[in-house]
Amino acid sequence: MIRCGASKKNDEYFKNDESNWRIHAIQGGGPLAINGIHEIDTVRFLFGEISLTKAILGKSNRSLAIEENITAIFKLENEVIGTLLIGDNIPSPFNYEKTMDENHSFPSSDVDFLKVFGDKGAITFPSLTLYPYEGSGDWFSVFSKKSIASKVACEDPLKLEMDHFIRVIEGKDTPLVNIDDALSNMVVVDKIKQEIKNESVDL
Repeated sequence: MIRCGASKKNDEYFKNDESNWRIHAIQGGGPLAINGIHEIDTVRFLFGEISLTKAILGKSNRSLAIEENITAIFKLENEVIGTLLIGDNIPSPFNYEKTMDENHSFPSSDVDFLKVFGDKGAITFPSLTLYPYEGSGDWFSVFSKKSIASKVACEDPLKLEMDHFIRVIEGKDTPLVNIDDALSNMVVVDKIKQEIKNESVDL
């Protein structure tokens, strides 16, 4: 499994003043806590609980006290392994915001940001392109390519979230994500941050 959340956020996003929480890790800033936690949540939802993480911190260009680029390696309880690239100073179309076409503030990109590899072939998302093979699947095998669904028509996720939140308050719905999910995501984020800290000490 390879998941990519690489983008270059605009300079105003990182305005260097005390009131801008995005540039202060202790206030929840940095791409790992802002964006990466959603990627972690999706990995857990699709594939299972994360039992092991390793992480490498990339180059910093902004001289801020937050991480800018991280590569993390996961091992799940079910033995699935995966990598996550998350960064906010990488010009790239390979991120959730540009590929899902949910938020029309961002120009859309016709590429995939998630690739999943298994013993029956591979699949990419959000195009839902399947890559099955003939024969044994070794390097002499022929792989085909087919879309297993048309592109999903997306609605505004913020509106959907708020509608759901209102229904939860009214007692008409139960939360789709509970506090245990949020805590599990934070535990993984903290493990990755500790890995980064240890790497910095080793250097």
